[in-house]
Amino acid sequence: MRKVKTFFHIFINSLIPQHSYYHKLSRSTFFFSFKYFLCLILFLNIFYLLFFFIKINPLEVKLFINNLTNSLARFPEDLTINIKNCNLVTNYNRPYLQWLNYDQNKKQLLFVVDETATPEKINQYNSYVLITASNLVIKNPEDKNGFRIFPISNLSATIDKKTVSNLNTILNTIIGKLIILISLLMIFFLPPFGLLIALFFLFICSLLVFLICRFVLKKISFARIFQLSLHSSSLPLITVYFLMLLPLFFNTPIRILPHIFFLLNIVFLISAVYETFLDHTDKSINRHSHFRQTRLR
Repeated sequence: MRKVKTFFHIFINSLIPQHSYYHKLSRSTFFFSFKYFLCLILFLNIFYLLFFFIKINPLEVKLFINNLTNSLARFPEDLTINIKNCNLVTNYNRPYLQWLNYDQNKKQLLFVVDETATPEKINQYNSYVLITASNLVIKNPEDKNGFRIFPISNLSATIDKKTVSNLNTILNTIIGKLIILISLLMIFFLPPFGLLIALFFLFICSLLVFLICRFVLKKISFARIFQLSLHSSSLPLITVYFLMLLPLFFNTPIRILPHIFFLLNIVFLISAVYETFLDHTDKSINRHSHFRQTRLR
């Protein structure tokens, strides 16, 4: 509990750069600040993870993969798909349709292998995927009649019952560790603000602020500015994580989030440097002058 209270004490005082707290940070170790930043990232990612699970429902994902493996288990023993020299050939003289059974009352066409089909035929099949002699066609979920075409190039493979069975084995292994895999992925590699990516952004921001501040503070070091950024980024991170929740529930773009994070970090880091170094001298002078005037009176 003492460590939790310490973290929240640091967190609250780091949100808005203030001279009384940030001047103390200038005398602390870099490792102290890094531990705080690491805990903050983990806390925010776990918080985001909870909303992510509410949205996608891992149990439904697990059910989908189970149904997928059951459907693929019915892949024909005699069907062989050969891809060579940018061309697909099967030993069937008819299209092959792979259905996905959600339950006894609901079926969805997962993919179709049709050598003679054109990409537009994916709408006639009403399938998620259409594989033609030269293209992989994928349904566009945002457009009812839209699709994307990916040419089959530089690919050589043979797909048969054994290949599909091996894929099923991999999927069954994933099912058992699905929640753990998603949790680790979200906590450490959450796009766009996983731990490593966030540190990279802070490094770039710190470098820019350092180059700017060198004209004013000759003795300031890059390491000290980078340490301050680990604290001053608290409110920018919270802001961006809140904005990252919106696409989970609304159809909103997230492409501008890295730019928002970058700009907010620059502003807060400059403010932190000012409160830590420049403002310290001014306030000390004002306090000293006020003390002398009080004594004279």
